[in-house]
Order: sequence, then C-alpha cells, then structure tokens
Amino acid sequence: MLAYWLLYFTRALPVAPSDGPTGALEPAFVGADTVLTLTLVAAGRTLLSRRPAGPFLLVAAASMCLYLGVLDLTTQARHGVVAPLPWVTAALCVAGGAIGIRFGWTLWSIT
Repeated sequence: MLAYWLLYFTRALPVAPSDGPTGALEPAFVGADTVLTLTLVAAGRTLLSRRPAGPFLLVAAASMCLYLGVLDLTTQARHGVVAPLPWVTAALCVAGGAIGIRFGWTLWSIT
C-alpha cells in the first residue's frame, strides 16, 4: 500500500486518472488504507507472538481488505477505468481479503 500511495502522490506512475471521477475519489481511500495497514500490522504482530487477539485482528483486517477491494472494483467499473494497475490492486485486495477471512476464522476456531 505504501508503494501504491507513493506512486500515486508523486505521479511516478499513473495509477488513476487525476482529472476523472475516480481521480477525485482516490484520495478518499488514504484514510481507509491507513486504518487497514495499521490493523494488518497489529494482526501480524499478534499472530507472530501467538496472542489470542491475532485471529480476531486478522479477520478484521481481511474484512476491511475485502470491502475496500469490492468498493474499488465497483467504482472503477462504474467510471470506466481501463488502466490495469487499479484493477489488479483491487482484485488482489478481494482475493487476499477472502483468503485472510478463511484463514483467520480457521485460527479463531482452534483457539
């Protein structure tokens, strides 16, 4: 996520059209992505230290990832985004979120 936002704000790589509707919406995702990143880091740390909160935080982070990915995909489809990078990142969020939820629920039921 850090790389995506660095590329976006430095305009080193055109990740979204800045003059279109999605370009206007893109900065709104910074806050949500920040919360998601903090939750993912917390989940990783608690899972590595085998604390009971780990599976819960993993499910929470994966749910956020899934939601943001679906939100991204629907926004891109509605506004006709054709650049491949936004579609790939959104699809990875959806897939990663679904896998994370499944894995987190499995861990949660074991503890």
